[in-house]
Amino acid sequence: MIIDSINVPVIESWRKAMDMKSIGFTLIEFDSVNSRYCRTLPVNKNIFSIGFEAHPYVDDVVRYCGFLAAIELSAVDIILRPLIIKYIDSQLDNSRPGATLTYEPNMPGHSSIWKNLHPYYEDNFYKNETLVTIFAEEVSRQVGLYLEPFWSQYADIQYINDEIINKIPHIELHQYLGGMTPEKKLIIMKLCSNPNFDVYKNWLLKVTEIVFSENPDFWANSRALRLELSDILDKV
Repeated sequence: MIIDSINVPVIESWRKAMDMKSIGFTLIEFDSVNSRYCRTLPVNKNIFSIGFEAHPYVDDVVRYCGFLAAIELSAVDIILRPLIIKYIDSQLDNSRPGATLTYEPNMPGHSSIWKNLHPYYEDNFYKNETLVTIFAEEVSRQVGLYLEPFWSQYADIQYINDEIINKIPHIELHQYLGGMTPEKKLIIMKLCSNPNFDVYKNWLLKVTEIVFSENPDFWANSRALRLELSDILDKV
């Protein structure tokens, strides 16, 4: 269901109540399923989203449907984003924040946010500005209790290197780093002087050459990106 088919008053009341300016956030994305917020700090961007949906069969039902949070580290983004635009997605919005690391269910506080917001799954926000306001206040409370510590802790790239890169098995890293996981890992390792940087870089480039030889059309851009990234990091 597109946004124009949802009752305008409930959408506007949601936008107004959920602007999050009081805790320093700007609404950067708003559509029929998502309100996304960002706070820009000197070395990182704090990001979170509150999902909502119009019931697919009932036009007068609008419900909360989940939350996401992430952090963008400027040190990683400034290296990776130009390469993504060059090789992967030339239409990437350069002003749109990316996610260096996502807030995962096994991280401290995640289950508490889920538990505290879960009762709102059953509520109908359609034409209910009071409920939207109450929900917005609860979201702000959860941000202060649980997301602020997450953003503060993982704003330290060395902490990500020590607690995520060094401790999480490589096959599971995508759950934390999301898209472009190998490239993010490589950048973080280099910037943190990880002693395993060269080993991982050589392994990654070797694997890239193997998959490229098997399917050159599919892997050409990724291969070019990784080769240039390797050259850039070797000069850092």
